[in-house]
Amino acid sequence: MNHHAPGRWAVRLDANGYRANRERELVLMARTAAEQVKKYRQPFTFSALNAAERRIIHLTLATEPGVRTESIGHGDDRKVVVHPV
Repeated sequence: MNHHAPGRWAVRLDANGYRANRERELVLMARTAAEQVKKYRQPFTFSALNAAERRIIHLTLATEPGVRTESIGHGDDRKVVVHPV
């Protein structure tokens, strides 16, 4: 939309609060994965996520003691791995 105009516009669509619901879901998934990693001392790998979703996982667990995160893979197959520390 208006990609030739100066000061291009960015349009984000959100149907029925999907984005907020998905973010809450990802935060819950991240915290659950962190608990499992700390309990069993085994890495947990999420399925492929887009960049925005991976960022939510990384930010959620950035201050979580006992775990660290990293992204692995290439292109559309990038995943987040939660490792025990």
